[in-house]
Amino acid sequence: MNNDHLKMILVRGENYEFRERLINQAFDTGVTIVEVEQFMEDYEAGQRGGQVGAQKFKDRYDDYDVLVIENLEQLAGDRAKLQEELFDRVYARSHAGKFTVLSGNAAFIIGGESEEYLQMLSLGKNIFVG
Repeated sequence: MNNDHLKMILVRGENYEFRERLINQAFDTGVTIVEVEQFMEDYEAGQRGGQVGAQKFKDRYDDYDVLVIENLEQLAGDRAKLQEELFDRVYARSHAGKFTVLSGNAAFIIGGESEEYLQMLSLGKNIFVG
């Protein structure tokens, strides 16, 4: 997949309500907002469910028209498996023509992140809000 076509936006700012309002106004289609904690729980449940559970997790997250992962800062640090899964979901969604918005405060990187996660963050369009 051509990296120029990555359909991902990074929205950074301290004010959660302002970020959410900005995101909802930017898209005409339905926006699904998922807290990063829910993403992590769903991923772990999918892993416990074996191959079928893992596929259900992927199908669920790849199905949303516009997916917002909120509070991304909680995924920073040494969480390589979760970061790689998010990386895979963003790329799969982009390949299918779907947008992913990663939203949170400015601390998306604190050290120990996987190379894939850092690469993904470098490919997104950054928007900083008040």
